Amino acid sequence: MGTMKPQAQLLTIWRLTLAAAMCVPAFLNSLFLRVTNPVWLWTTLGWLAVFLILYLVYLPLCYRAVSFSVTADHVLLYKGVLYTRSLTVPLAGIQFVSLSSSPLEKLFGLRSVVVVVPGGRLVLPGLRTQDAERLSAALGDVQ
Repeated sequence: MGTMKPQAQLLTIWRLTLAAAMCVPAFLNSLFLRVTNPVWLWTTLGWLAVFLILYLVYLPLCYRAVSFSVTADHVLLYKGVLYTRSLTVPLAGIQFVSLSSSPLEKLFGLRSVVVVVPGGRLVLPGLRTQDAERLSAALGDVQ
């Protein structure tokens, strides 16, 4: 298999998760501070700036950086924004392979392949259900 990229819907899932998480500081800000208080304005601008930077810059860079490939003897995962990490798992060391998906991933028809090895695991995110099942079966047959 060649190098694969996650589906574009994964970026949407990450953005929806971020938007849900950013509701917490917005709620706390409105709960504890009055709108007329200047601290309310600065905290609102602060969390809004953080949200926009993560939403418009960081998450698309994360998505572009993620790729994975399966070679004859290894599973490789490339990721990282500030520095690139390459995670390698030998096929001979795979203990088991499973599929996982969050409710949002199910909604978009995506699955993640989880490869478990002694001492850790490798998650290949954002695959279409058919591709994830095919990859999981191929990696499971190697064991």
